[in-house]
This record gives sequence, C-alpha cells and structure tokens, in this order.
Amino acid sequence: RKRNQGRHLAIRGLIEKVLTNLKEVYQSPVIADHWLLKDAKMDFVKLQLIKLELKVTEAELLCAPSVASATGQSHDIKEEPFGLQDILEYEPVRPQRKCILLEGEPGIGKSTLTKHLCYQFAEGTFAGEYKLVIRVVLRGLPSDTTLSVKDLVRSCTSDVGASLDEEDVSTLSQYITANKGEDTLFIMDGYDEFPEKLQKKSLVADILNGKTLPQSSFIITSRPRASVPLHDKIDRRIE
Repeated sequence: RKRNQGRHLAIRGLIEKVLTNLKEVYQSPVIADHWLLKDAKMDFVKLQLIKLELKVTEAELLCAPSVASATGQSHDIKEEPFGLQDILEYEPVRPQRKCILLEGEPGIGKSTLTKHLCYQFAEGTFAGEYKLVIRVVLRGLPSDTTLSVKDLVRSCTSDVGASLDEEDVSTLSQYITANKGEDTLFIMDGYDEFPEKLQKKSLVADILNGKTLPQSSFIITSRPRASVPLHDKIDRRIE
C-alpha cells in the first residue's frame, strides 16, 4: 500500500511538466493557425440544448435537484444560442461526472470545435475545473477491443501535427488510472465513425457506461442518426 502511495505521489509530481507538454500539443500551429479558430465568432456558436428523456434513480434525483422528474420532464433547457463556456455549466445528474453529447450533421464542424475546446483549455479559458482534458479521435483508435488508456492519450495527437513522447503518454495514463478519471475530461470525437463492435465492447464503451474511470467526465460528438445508443449514457445533449 505504501508503495502504491509513493508511486501516486511521484506521478502527481511529474504531471505538471507533462501537462505543459500536453497543452503545447493543443496549441500546435495546426490548431492555433486554423482560420476558423482565429475567428472571434467561434467563441459564441449556435448551440442548443435538446430535451432529454431522463432515466434516473431516486437517489440520483436527490443528488441533483435541478432534474425535474424521472419520467422524462426536461431540465436546463435553453432555446437561445449559448456560448462554449456554457457547455459545462450545469449540475450533472451523477455527482462529479458530466456526460455530454454534442450532435451535428456531417461537415458542420464538430471536429474543429473539439480542437478549439482543447485549445481553449490550453489557454486557460475552458474546462478550468479539470486537471486534464484528453481529446480522443475515435476513428484513429486501434480497431480491436483491447484498447488501453495509453491508446486514448496517444490519439490526442493524431491529427494536430504534434506529438507526445511515450514517457509523457505513460505518465498521463498512470495519473488518469490512479485517480479513476477524477479531474479528467475526455473529449471524444466521432462516435458515428467508431466501429459498432467497439461501441458495444471496449474501454471507450466502459468509460461511457461509467464502469471504468467512473469519476471521469466526457463530451462526445456524433451525427444525430448514430447517437441513439448514447442517449441513456448522457445528462446533457447539445446540437
């Protein structure tokens, strides 16, 4: 037990340095110099909450009184467009775990938006409540069911023209695992491009279901037609 405590302390000591490297990935020229991300309007896009048919237990309702009922009555609905900063501004059904679906038709800019959110995290203007934000490009993950936390961490560099060395990947993975996902926000891009077999059985599926890294939060993007299996796993749905 003492050995494990010592290892956790060592990981915590390393995480600040590695976090700096991760933020540099999110600030890479591929993201920072993107013409759309430089547009000030990107900080106030037309997002809208969609009514949820909530399936929650009585205990969960007591923990989150903002939920009107367990019979499908909507909560926290905004008809007007709201800014990116509002995405995480709500009281989740499950304490300390926010589960958000961001929907949009093909080509509308979902992937670009996820890069922008990570860039804002690196700049200190988004997701300040989290220690880590890990962007997971689902289509870039290994196409088998033996995914690891390292695979998820590695994927954050797959389309941004930057990289983390394997030591950094290992440190981030150990930190996330040791803390059961606490203080970690996964931004998962492209559920509609994720193989169906992995949607049903994989590390990603277990995270979405809260079986693995149960204290982590996630934002996941998808085309509307492919997002139905996610509806019972989320407490906020945005389009």
